[in-house]
Amino acid sequence: AAVFLIGGKSKDVEPTAIFVNSGDAVIMGGHSRLCFHGVPRILEGSCEELARFLHDSPSKEEKLIGKYLTRSRINMNVRQVIDEKNNFDSSSKEAYPRPASIATKKEFKQ
Repeated sequence: AAVFLIGGKSKDVEPTAIFVNSGDAVIMGGHSRLCFHGVPRILEGSCEELARFLHDSPSKEEKLIGKYLTRSRINMNVRQVIDEKNNFDSSSKEAYPRPASIATKKEFKQ
């Protein structure tokens, strides 16, 4: 679990803190895609089940990964790449239709 902060397009906007659990995804689109954001804090021990599983492994590498996961996060970014044929006007509201949202593990399973 972690604290995710999302602010505005400038650092003058006070960010909103959102609690996210391990396995949640933050989806940013629309104007939120251009906002300052970050993860200032990982809640230590929030990934204990996986960390314990890896720590108990006979593999030295898996033990190291388990230790890493007790105090760190894995970040994945997926971005759409537009080629010249499919270019669009980025100032259009249709270009980025989705605001920021959180998807939980439970929602992914449905």
